Amino acid sequence: MNSTICVAFTFPRASILISMEKSCGIIPVKYHQGEFLYLLIQHHDGHWGFPKGHMEEGESFLETAVRELEEETGLTLDKIFLKRSFKERYQYHREGHRWSKMVVYYLGFVERGSVKIQDKEIKNHAWLPFEKIIKKLPFIEIKKILLESQQYLGK
Repeated sequence: MNSTICVAFTFPRASILISMEKSCGIIPVKYHQGEFLYLLIQHHDGHWGFPKGHMEEGESFLETAVRELEEETGLTLDKIFLKRSFKERYQYHREGHRWSKMVVYYLGFVERGSVKIQDKEIKNHAWLPFEKIIKKLPFIEIKKILLESQQYLGK
């Protein structure tokens, strides 16, 4: 399965080329001293987010999400919530080209292991409670997903 699709829209006076991109990720969470902590990673460009990445040929959304978590953090999941996924949609421009991106996230518990970041993509990481993590996330769409995941966990 290719994670990038190009679509051309033609209007009476203009044509727009939009590339559609799909990624998948995990919202890693652990329960520590009476509260849920979420793992955020910091990319080299400075923004914080959850581990995610592009789909490889033949992968499902879930397979991609689990692989990306392991590649970027060295962590494996102890439990994953399959009944509920969280979707983030946004658009951006890169190199004069317009992109529409969809990211599918799964919520997963990590009970053991320590983070070993992938140096070529990840600058830093932090396990943080909801109140602190919501301030670090840069975009409204991912903040909504964090809120939805917190509500799903029942807090």
